[in-house]
Amino acid sequence: MIRAVGRGMERSPGSFAEVEEETLRDHMLVTLNTHYIGRTYAEAFNRKGKTDILIRVHDRNAFIGECKKWAGAKKFNEALDQLFSYTTWQDSRLALIIYVKEKNPSSIIEKARAEMERRPEFTSWDGPARDGGFRSRVRWPDDPKREAILTALFFHLG
Repeated sequence: MIRAVGRGMERSPGSFAEVEEETLRDHMLVTLNTHYIGRTYAEAFNRKGKTDILIRVHDRNAFIGECKKWAGAKKFNEALDQLFSYTTWQDSRLALIIYVKEKNPSSIIEKARAEMERRPEFTSWDGPARDGGFRSRVRWPDDPKREAILTALFFHLG
């Protein structure tokens, strides 16, 4: 669903290019709430902070997502640190949703992949790279035996 919303945004970049992260996130939430009625939250507290998107089903976190505008590799790593700080050892579906304004989004995805591979939490790629993002398996920082799937999705709004 997030991919579909992001692709819709890409088709109308003029409507979203200058919009703040919170508004972009809220646009995602509107669509997610049509499927996960009453179970999708914004700025929901989980562990050490408030995550941008939290989907909770039957008292379990089904998904934790953080939305960011691309601002370089250092900020990408900071976003990963932030996302990991919101997770518990039972959270297994994580995502970074990155909005890219710069030209050549493919090169930005490659930079992010290289950064992801250098992370101590990274264990392996989960399937081949897909258009507009990648999936990886990661260790939870406080329990190296516990793995999660982290998806990074990039949407070009420039």
